[in-house]
Amino acid sequence: MLEIIQLGRPLTDPIIVHVSHIDEALVLTDADQELKELFAFLAENFWPGPLTCVLKADLTKIPMIITANTGYVGLRQPKAKV
Repeated sequence: MLEIIQLGRPLTDPIIVHVSHIDEALVLTDADQELKELFAFLAENFWPGPLTCVLKADLTKIPMIITANTGYVGLRQPKAKV
């Protein structure tokens, strides 16, 4: 069984998933084609940067604990170099 250790972050706060490319983010979502196109438009124009897009998560790839049991995931491509 997965044991979660809480380190000051409420379990009701979803974790933002950082990605390195739009395509990487798209495979993590369970959005319909129209929403994916809107997401791609926003990401192409505002990423990398502080914009976080919240979409329905593909729960075969994103654990529910990451979504804070909401089924949605926040995706961001940070501007900082890793």
